[in-house]
Amino acid sequence: MCVVYAAYVNATYAVDADVVGWHSIGMDEPLSERIITPMQKSLVAAVDDFRFANRIASRAEAIRRLIELGLAAAKAAPSKS
Repeated sequence: MCVVYAAYVNATYAVDADVVGWHSIGMDEPLSERIITPMQKSLVAAVDDFRFANRIASRAEAIRRLIELGLAAAKAAPSKS
């Protein structure tokens, strides 16, 4: 029974990763890199608030969108050098 469950979890994860990878807004390539980073609980709560306010399906997608917004804002901001 454990083997079947593990296979089910892996198949579910693979399908989910494939779907998210091809349908992410602003991304022309499938997801291929995994970044794991610890965060304060308050930052995770802020990401979740953004996620729910914008009806984003997953926390990972919300983080990707926030990174894209931050990079766009940094690019638009005048340089401090």
